[in-house]
Amino acid sequence: MKAGINLRNVTIILLMVVAVILRLVMPMNHYITAFTNFSPLGAMALFGGTYFKTRIEAILFPLITIFVGDILINKFVMYNHWVFFYSGAFWTYLSFVLMALVGYYLQSSKNVIRFGISILSIVFIHWIVSDIGVWISGTTYPLTYAGWVECLTMAIPFEKNFFIGSLLYSALLFGGFEYLQTKIPILQYANQSVSKRSV
Repeated sequence: MKAGINLRNVTIILLMVVAVILRLVMPMNHYITAFTNFSPLGAMALFGGTYFKTRIEAILFPLITIFVGDILINKFVMYNHWVFFYSGAFWTYLSFVLMALVGYYLQSSKNVIRFGISILSIVFIHWIVSDIGVWISGTTYPLTYAGWVECLTMAIPFEKNFFIGSLLYSALLFGGFEYLQTKIPILQYANQSVSKRSV
């Protein structure tokens, strides 16, 4: 079944690449817009975490895909030069690692309720963890409890966009791959049991 598993991984990666391409063509600039944070990033992390078989794959492949997408956007959309890391990047990528882990534990039992809880979970993770990087920089909000609360409060409209984006892109990625599995059985892996998954 090794060839089948490889084909499965390639298909999952290709679906995430499609999401990256959609992200590249979205309207973006240096300024806050109505589309800020409306992106497939959360969906990509959740999707990869759910469908890659091992925990390492579930974290590594979505993270690499998001990282490459960031580099391309910084070069060709935002700044016109190569930017590999940015202020607050550690906290942002940490949030995506945690989102992928949410997906990894979703794979044991996928249903509408668990899917909805997972979407809410990744939005909450993104809101709390990624905004630590904004707050801790000390350039926008004071490094006080009040400053932390203000940072989270100001982020709420952007997290609304992140929620909508995560919901829509997740529906496309999850729905697309589930459909492909019904048409191409080799994309399925035989053992869906949590207790027997590889680490």
